[in-house]
Amino acid sequence: MAARGFPGRGLPNRGKESPLKLYLNKTSPYARLTMVVAREKDLVERLALEWTDPWTDSAELLRANPFSRVPTLVTDDGLTIVDSA
Repeated sequence: MAARGFPGRGLPNRGKESPLKLYLNKTSPYARLTMVVAREKDLVERLALEWTDPWTDSAELLRANPFSRVPTLVTDDGLTIVDSA
């Protein structure tokens, strides 16, 4: 549980399923909302958190989402889901 909520650290993939990669940053209220929903739906164990700097464009985030918006979720089969609404 020590890795939860700390920038630069992903969550361990303890299940047999592939991790879902979630791009987020500390300043986004939508990223926080996404984490609340992930906890409610018991998906936190499957998430690999990719913390981004909100004031720079991360090359990895730009590849996943050309708009460079968080939260961005990339599924294990490569599907990218953008927006939290």
